[in-house]
Amino acid sequence: YRNCLGIRVSWDVTYRSTRRLRDIVGFVDAFFKTSFWLSKIIAPDPDALITGQNGELLNTIWALMSYRCSVIYYGDPRERADIRLLSCYPVYDLPPTPLHDAFMEMPPSVLMTYKNIKGASPIYAIGFINLKDMRSRYEVRLEDIGLSGEAFVYDVLTGKVFPAREGIDVEVEPWTIKLFHLARSENWPAVPLFISGYVSAEILLANAKVLEIRLRGDADGRTILKMVVRSDAVGVEFNGTDLELVEQLHEVDMGYVIEENVMVIKVPSNGILRIEAYEEVPEKLILEKRLHELRQEVMRLREELRIKEALPLLVVVMAFIIGALVGALVRSIGE
Repeated sequence: YRNCLGIRVSWDVTYRSTRRLRDIVGFVDAFFKTSFWLSKIIAPDPDALITGQNGELLNTIWALMSYRCSVIYYGDPRERADIRLLSCYPVYDLPPTPLHDAFMEMPPSVLMTYKNIKGASPIYAIGFINLKDMRSRYEVRLEDIGLSGEAFVYDVLTGKVFPAREGIDVEVEPWTIKLFHLARSENWPAVPLFISGYVSAEILLANAKVLEIRLRGDADGRTILKMVVRSDAVGVEFNGTDLELVEQLHEVDMGYVIEENVMVIKVPSNGILRIEAYEEVPEKLILEKRLHELRQEVMRLREELRIKEALPLLVVVMAFIIGALVGALVRSIGE
């Protein structure tokens, strides 16, 4: 949302909290209507677009919301913002709006927005907010948001993907927010469910064997794409260069990871991404996958070794604690 870049939180001056329930309702209402969806569905920290330091503030906002407090934020010139810091977060085409008639609700409990992909069905985002002291259940039919046929549903919080044929039935704990991305099921090697950053996306080629997506954005920025993989073996290229299967994306400029049936790709925000399904797995891909498995095994063994090395110290500490407790017990009995 271009207009939202002018809103920020100032940690030292324009920050306050309150215990009044009405204020948090108003705050969350404003959040859903005018702000970004961010990691773990917490209030945005547009100040991070300027300072780049958002961890403490985001945690504080989430804690305040959990305790039914509110956070008040004020405006700041957009020119100071660095939109490249949005590379990890989805930026939708429109602010979320109520999915159903919510005249008496503030904020509405079910909201929807979307991210358009030229040449394909949009990625729909549905948010559920429960500001009650009891568990609530919500049901959304695919036809309510304009989807027909089978769809894939991506839980942004857990990273899990599951199919939906008619709709989704969601149970939300008290004072909890959930966010799901939905996309129409396609006979492609992979189906996009999440595109981050200030970019536009266009499908150049899509069939059972190949998917090509053009990204248009800041060439110096980075974009995260999350897709459900529909093929047993795929190759990933960006601007004609093979991407490497890596352990963790935050350590590299480009690469991808696969967890179960979800592929997470990190690439520059401007260029062409190509995903190809293989009928026969190339030897290079087999070796790369084996190397990936070996790296994971090494990390597991290192963790086991670290725990074993810490055991003697743990035994000494436990012995000291037990000795102190026994001594205190003996003194207590003597007295």
